[in-house]
Amino acid sequence: MAVGEALEVANALRKAAAAQGKAFAISEAVSSAAGVDIAVGVKIILRSPGSAAPITASLFAAAPVPPPPRTRLVERRTALQRLWSG
Repeated sequence: MAVGEALEVANALRKAAAAQGKAFAISEAVSSAAGVDIAVGVKIILRSPGSAAPITASLFAAAPVPPPPRTRLVERRTALQRLWSG
């Protein structure tokens, strides 16, 4: 749930996505905070009435799938090393 400035930004992202026929938008600030680097999608820059700085975001036809957590990658690597070591 968004409140205040976050609500204004969420609405601006929603409108920008709809204007370009996309169903999902995520700001770079949110993807950075989540530790996810989103390299695909249509990049946009918009201004929200309540925000002083421009907002950089990516638009997608569907929600992007984040990469597997690093712990899962470490577990896989460890399992493969056990397998290879005999």
